[in-house]
Amino acid sequence: MKKVKLIILAVIGVMLLIPFESCKKGANDPAISFASRKGRLVGEWTVSKQVITYTSGTSTSITTYDDGSYTYNNGSGTITSGTYTWEWTISKDGTYKFTRNITISGTTNNYIEEGLWYFAGANKDEELKNKEMVCFQSTKRTYTSGGSTEVYTEEGNDLAWYRLDQLKSKEIIGTYEYSYTGTSTDTETIEITLTAK
Repeated sequence: MKKVKLIILAVIGVMLLIPFESCKKGANDPAISFASRKGRLVGEWTVSKQVITYTSGTSTSITTYDDGSYTYNNGSGTITSGTYTWEWTISKDGTYKFTRNITISGTTNNYIEEGLWYFAGANKDEELKNKEMVCFQSTKRTYTSGGSTEVYTEEGNDLAWYRLDQLKSKEIIGTYEYSYTGTSTDTETIEITLTAK
């Protein structure tokens, strides 16, 4: 009788784990999570790190945000540095807003972006699992610099697709890749780390 109970408990245990395993999409996602992917994405975040590598023809620039320090290297020997704050709110209703302040030589530039977010479905050709990628679709951008403010609204064509390498309740790591070929080939890669506030 004891063996039968143990077998039943083992089977129930395995059955309970199957739904949680399906939550693992990114390479570094938790093996088991009691929160849905949406539940782990929604919240108040701080950008603790982001590295942007942009290549156009033979020129490569690198922009780095790292724990409050900002650095821009244009690839030709010019380096600009300063400090930053960057807060990101991802809401349950499918909207987002982030506010980024960069201070260089005592001057602060403010950038606010608002828009919509949603998960991508599975795509066998791209080897994507359901909800492995998230799209941020900007609808409004506000720039303030030197007392001057400019506001831009978009018609929904400005999309940034991030592959979620890690989606945990306290930390998110996403990657973005873009390539355009015109007179030269331009590529941009981004890796961003969000830390829960």
